[in-house]
Amino acid sequence: MQKTRRFTTLRAGEAVALNMPDAYLTASVDDSPEPVRSQIKRWLKRPGPGVWICGRSGAGKTRTATAIALELFRRGEDVMSVWWPDCFWRLRNHRAGIISQDEALGWLILPPVLLLDEISSLFMYWPLAADFRPVLKMRAEAGRPTIATSHITIPDYISFCDSEARNYLSGFTTLNLPPRSKPARDWTRDEIYELKMIAEKMIQRGWLTPEAACLEVPRRIARLKEAPVF
Repeated sequence: MQKTRRFTTLRAGEAVALNMPDAYLTASVDDSPEPVRSQIKRWLKRPGPGVWICGRSGAGKTRTATAIALELFRRGEDVMSVWWPDCFWRLRNHRAGIISQDEALGWLILPPVLLLDEISSLFMYWPLAADFRPVLKMRAEAGRPTIATSHITIPDYISFCDSEARNYLSGFTTLNLPPRSKPARDWTRDEIYELKMIAEKMIQRGWLTPEAACLEVPRRIARLKEAPVF
């Protein structure tokens, strides 16, 4: 419980820096390409429930998210940054009965602004997607903005969840970042690469066995290709 209080009372600048590469701390909204830059500035004038940043691998999702978070910090908002392994670890421990729901979700619901990097990683382990769902809903209902980066769009997220998700995600501003490379690249191929990288990290941390990864990764790939696996 002490750790939860410590995180939620950190000054925003320290929280934004948490888990973020140093290079991202110089990020600026003005660095974003149009029309994304104009969308961000419109949202900052009247922040809504959140910003959902989509794009292929290397498109600059994390840098864009950090730029928005830093701008809110300069305006006096308290911001907490969370990397997907921290979120995954707490949700897994809650599902295993090691920590309570408050300990697993409270630290994500309470911060005035939450930056959640790589939200799509939660779909590597299907039950965690359902466990995480209350976070976005409760934050939206409480008027606490969420800045999320993802390789999947909001419609894709809704298809993974249920029709209720459409209600609390309807106010999110979606930023679609263009790929950095000029040649056209296949979206699914990029997502498959990211899924495999996430699976490898989970195996290294002991969160996923190689046997389970051999089952889960193909299932996610099939879902991305719109094969009926669920």
